[in-house]
Amino acid sequence: MVRSSSSDRVLVIMAKAPRPGEVKTRLAPSLSPAAVTAFYCCLLADTLALARSLSNVEVTIMCPDSDVTELAQLAGNEASVVAQKGVGLAAGLISVFAHFAAGHQRRTIAFNSDSPHLPLSVLQDAFETLTAHDVVVGPTHDGGYYLVGQRLLILRFSHTPEWARAARWRDSYRARELLSYR
Repeated sequence: MVRSSSSDRVLVIMAKAPRPGEVKTRLAPSLSPAAVTAFYCCLLADTLALARSLSNVEVTIMCPDSDVTELAQLAGNEASVVAQKGVGLAAGLISVFAHFAAGHQRRTIAFNSDSPHLPLSVLQDAFETLTAHDVVVGPTHDGGYYLVGQRLLILRFSHTPEWARAARWRDSYRARELLSYR
């Protein structure tokens, strides 16, 4: 059964259908397409398990429209699947917050599909941070991020391909600081 949407906390997993040549493409030089796809399936399944272990959290998958049916089958009945509007990561993030945060006081976190190794406490802390702050970001060592959360539609994401590059995360963070978001 899909978890209730009455929760004020939503964890949205950003995912793609596990198709050869479309997921974890940087691994292709080292592994066969079948091995890369199988690895991504494991990451996604473990990320869903991590998400489902949170209490009082609606779990949803945001994906390209063409992936909805396949991901709905993989997710089973414990997570809903929503098609993003547009193509790429920036479009996915825009869709997450437009769909779940705009006009609501819901703590909404967009989370990558390949970080099942994170302790549950990291996600719990991110939701707790959104109790007192408008924005939360989980940065990675390479300048990217593994989660972005908002209570309201505050950060606006650009549709430009350059925005999605990991280095652009720092620009979004500086903009947030300059605009004095809590």
